[in-house]
Amino acid sequence: MMNPDLQDKLFERFPWAEAKDPNTGKGLGYLTPCWCGDGWFQLIWNMFEEIENVYKAKEVPIDVVIWEIKEKYASMQTVLCKGVAGIHDVTEKYERLSEEVCESCGSQGRVRDMFGWLTVYCDTCFETESAKKPKFRYFDANGNLL
Repeated sequence: MMNPDLQDKLFERFPWAEAKDPNTGKGLGYLTPCWCGDGWFQLIWNMFEEIENVYKAKEVPIDVVIWEIKEKYASMQTVLCKGVAGIHDVTEKYERLSEEVCESCGSQGRVRDMFGWLTVYCDTCFETESAKKPKFRYFDANGNLL
């Protein structure tokens, strides 16, 4: 999950991205959940600015509900519940861009297989995370360590 301080910065600048109660639609006092790494902070910031620009161009108040922002299949997924025409194009643009941005640090990255989980890492973060790989011990049929 993204660092709470970064989420607070996003919420301060983009209060319309507040998480909403699904039953009442009332704001919950914090940013819609960002289930991704800190490296995508700038992507989310830029995406929110573009969403604002769509509303400004239409000359209507910002009325979008984002259910969550998450990493899935090595890209940033933005789940929208409500928004004007054109918002989906913006979120799709950032979904594509995220496939080349390290989710951990924000540097240039690429899709990698990390223990069976597809994610986007730069070379440095990939090496760091790969070093955390659990060490497996293998035994033969008699229980002897191989």
